[in-house]
Amino acid sequence: MLVTKYSMTNQPVTIMKKTLDLGKKIRIARLLRGYSQENMATELKIRQQTYQLLEIGEIYLSIERLDEICKILKMDVAFIEILDNVDLLNFIVQDYAKLKNHYSQN
Repeated sequence: MLVTKYSMTNQPVTIMKKTLDLGKKIRIARLLRGYSQENMATELKIRQQTYQLLEIGEIYLSIERLDEICKILKMDVAFIEILDNVDLLNFIVQDYAKLKNHYSQN
């Protein structure tokens, strides 16, 4: 499915729907690392609102920008590509279980 979105220069860009899903996966990767949108925006030298638009798929995400994001998150593009909400949920549940065990033993 093709969707028209806007680049950071406000030019219309036709992209595949899959790009929109990539923004969601980047959000999950960011949350896994414990970074805020503000942290990411600062590292990328853009406004937080612009970064938010990248995550929700409202502006075009170039390969170069994706590479920058991956470097900040210390994650490979291939890893981000396979993330989904189930992975995030499993991570949270496992992390919670570890913390619960740790504090119940002390």
